[in-house]
Amino acid sequence: MDVMFVDMRVGGDDCQRVGNFCRSRYQALFLTGPNHVLEKVRDANPSIAIFDFSYPDVDGLEFLQTLKKHFPSVPVLMLTEYHSEALAVWSFRSGVWDYFVKPVELQKLEMQISSLLSFRNSDAKRENIKLLPSVPQEIRNGLDARFKTRLAVGFIENNYCEKISLDQLAEVCGMAPSQFSRVFKREHGVTFSQYLIQYRINKARELLKNPSLSFLVMFRKKA
Repeated sequence: MDVMFVDMRVGGDDCQRVGNFCRSRYQALFLTGPNHVLEKVRDANPSIAIFDFSYPDVDGLEFLQTLKKHFPSVPVLMLTEYHSEALAVWSFRSGVWDYFVKPVELQKLEMQISSLLSFRNSDAKRENIKLLPSVPQEIRNGLDARFKTRLAVGFIENNYCEKISLDQLAEVCGMAPSQFSRVFKREHGVTFSQYLIQYRINKARELLKNPSLSFLVMFRKKA
């Protein structure tokens, strides 16, 4: 078994792109969530474990540490949409072999996987971690709400040309509309409507700066 891919995401991102890449090049096993991961590592003995996060939470990071504690010789690659210096430091101190911020550069990922697979029959392994660091305080302090509103931001970025409602984003984030509205304003400093309008204006400015594009300007009659 070359690669075991563990999907720990809480929202949509480029997991499918990376997953298809791994399927096309390696003997890969795909799992969703932490259930049965330790059992599968024991049975399949993968050369590499890839943990794919969108916005890591305490449980997910502590489970990664559990895997390293039970199988210290299995190299772990970590993919994450959320990034901070504290999270990067935590990952390397926990024995993560390499850390990729999304969107993942597939060429770099392929180079790292190839390098690790070349060690399959060698003794070149990172030393076991005896004292595992605690999960970064910024995550323990309750970034859960922020993570949920970041799902809304990702939805806006992918669908800003379409009609987007507050109720729709609240459902994406698994929150009641009133709760979502409060949390979004607290985390981003503006209301959802203000954020959406400004995002669309910024995207329009970017397009207008591109001289190679031609535009068809349309006005929708207000009902």
